Order: sequence, then structure tokens, then C-alpha cells
Amino acid sequence: MTDKGSLQEGQYLFPYHHLPHFESDGRPLRSRRVGWGLEYLCYQRHIAALVGALRPTSVLEVGCGDGRFIGDLDAPGCARMGMDISEPAIAFARRFYPDVEFTAASSIGSVPTRLHDAVVSIEVIEHIPDELEAVFVASLFAQARIGGHVVLSTPSTNVPLNRKHYRHYDEARLRATLDASGAAYRIRSVEHVVPHGLLLKAYMRLTSNRYWFLEWRWLNAIVWRHLWTNRIVDAASGAHLVVVAERTA
Repeated sequence: MTDKGSLQEGQYLFPYHHLPHFESDGRPLRSRRVGWGLEYLCYQRHIAALVGALRPTSVLEVGCGDGRFIGDLDAPGCARMGMDISEPAIAFARRFYPDVEFTAASSIGSVPTRLHDAVVSIEVIEHIPDELEAVFVASLFAQARIGGHVVLSTPSTNVPLNRKHYRHYDEARLRATLDASGAAYRIRSVEHVVPHGLLLKAYMRLTSNRYWFLEWRWLNAIVWRHLWTNRIVDAASGAHLVVVAERTA
């Protein structure tokens, strides 16, 4: 006999009751959507592969939000920790991923007492005010052990500036920011990922706009295979910049 309680419990992998909602103008909607979801999944999975290749025994994600990256990180035997200044985001993260340790930081640049093999910050630095930019980067290296790594990603200057962001980066600007932090480091890799091209933009606008949201699974699969296979591109066409840097002192 089917255990009906188990069936219900299994649906709480995601809080599906929050999908239908009322907008601020009172209009009811049956779903929520992220039009750039394929792009998001692409750079998240790419960074997860980079972190996995480091074979860390402990990973800290700074600016973890609701914990999606660090919670889903496939790293058996690795201690995982997430940190964010948003207490509501940390509250979600703790519910979603009870096996991960989450901390609500008191301020930008907060430094815990523990050091980690890998410190990850994904699409966070562009949200940091100019006067705290170097402080934030210094705190990332301060939380990595000597010989450990900082993995940092940010939108590239090929992408129009989002109104939520203070700036986007090219490689020269990001290297200058790392230098300004005062950290002792060595760049291990610099990659430009996710093509900011007409094909992906056209697909995103065709299937997700203010009037409709279309999800064709077969077409999604085709676009995903193309996107993932061709995710590493040159500096002129990458939507995201990903740097892996080793702390040397």
C-alpha cells in the first residue's frame, strides 16, 4: 500500500505552495519563472566542476543566498558552509539544506575563525559598493587557508549593466581589484563562460517575456546541449568571468 505521507513529504524538496502567487498589483499568477535559467544552470554547474577538481575537504560559499550552489555541491566527505548578509535568504537555505552549515554575516567582509580549502563567491562582487570592493575580496582570501583557492565569478562587461549591480568586469578590472585587496595570490585560471550571443538571447526572449513563458522540453534539451558543449568562449563573447586564484601567503 502506498504511504501517502511519504508521497507528500517527497514534494517538499521545493516549497511548491509558493509557486502560485499574487503580484503587487493583485493579479494572480500560477507560476514563477526565471527566464535566464539555462544560463544560470550552466555557469553554476561549470563552477561546481571547478570546485570539485580542487578536491577540497571544506568549502565556504560567500554570498550563498538561499543556498542552491553549496547545498547541491556534490562533494562527498567535504564540510560545506554558506554565508550571506541576508537573514531571510539564510532562513530559506537552512530549510532547504539542513546538512549544510549556514551563517548570517553581520556585515560585508565578515571573517569567521575557520579557514577553508575553497572559498567560492558566485555573482556577488558586482553587488558590493565601490568603497567595499577591495575589502570584500580581501575577506575571501582571508577565509582560505594558505594553498587554498578562491573561486570568483561575475558578469562580464559584454553584458549590459543590471540595475542591481554597481559594475561588471573584464579581466583587467578584476585582476586590478584582486591586487587592490592586498591579498597574496596566484591566478590558476581565468575563463569566460556562457556565450552572450544572438542565439541564446533570441531563445530566451522568444520563450520568456512579459506576455508568456514557454517550456518545450525537447527544445530545452537541444539548447542545453549546445550551451553546455560550447560554454567556454573567448573574452569578447563571454557573459560571465570565472577566476580561480590560489592564496600563497
